[in-house]
Amino acid sequence: MMNPAIFLIILALFALFQVSILPIPLGLLALIFWFIRRGEKYLVIFIATFSLLLAVISNLPAWAVLVATSVGLYTFIGAKHFLPGRLAVHLSLILASFIVWEATLVGLLRLFNA
Repeated sequence: MMNPAIFLIILALFALFQVSILPIPLGLLALIFWFIRRGEKYLVIFIATFSLLLAVISNLPAWAVLVATSVGLYTFIGAKHFLPGRLAVHLSLILASFIVWEATLVGLLRLFNA
């Protein structure tokens, strides 16, 4: 069982890691794993915290990161309810949620010229 406070620290480290070293949404991956293991408990708080940290660190609008994170995560959650629970399906959904996250963030930034 993971403590929510420890998970917040992990999200903060993943946000730093995403901006500084590897441009893959690792925080989104951590949120997906939290949803798979623990369900929706504290999920809104974690989404808001990760989005705010990533926005502050990367100098992006917080609302755009929040919307992109929410859309990416709920794409995974919505598709997971309709598709079978196999490992290959989960990995494909995780990859699709990464693509949706990136496309949503880029689209919102271009649309609003931020």
